[in-house]
Amino acid sequence: MKTSYIFLSFFIPVLLTSQAIAGPPGFGKGKGHGPMGGGDFRGVIHELFAAHEDFDRKVVLTENGYRATTTSAKPETAKLLQKHVSQMESRLDGGFGVRHWDPAFAELREHYDDIEVKLTNIKGGVAVTVTGKTPAAVKVAQNHAKIVSGFVERGHTEAQKEHARALK
Repeated sequence: MKTSYIFLSFFIPVLLTSQAIAGPPGFGKGKGHGPMGGGDFRGVIHELFAAHEDFDRKVVLTENGYRATTTSAKPETAKLLQKHVSQMESRLDGGFGVRHWDPAFAELREHYDDIEVKLTNIKGGVAVTVTGKTPAAVKVAQNHAKIVSGFVERGHTEAQKEHARALK
């Protein structure tokens, strides 16, 4: 009996620790300690979905991609948006994806190396210029811009949906 207790008291903490270390990105490492310092990106995005009516988004599709500005008059919401966009850029630059179950986001990850993103924090939010390096990447980037606009318009309702890939 003593051997079983010693065995369990040693291996349970080892097992729990290894799960925390080996868990999927953003899990088990505490706030701010996930891959690329991403922390709780899921919590941030859900706060943004809840506050979607606080945002003003303008998108201009260009020949090679798009330009967008997304702002909020509420400083705390604007900072949350800036944090989210930075987190997503870090994840994608690091080879990680988001919304793996959503075909359009899987497609974005597949073409991300052919997409150039210039992100600027501005008063009240962010400005982004996205350029596709290939015709396919342009379509994927523009599709992403439309989907994000849907998130801003409809929040959680839009977040529950799967979105079509831009390329057939």
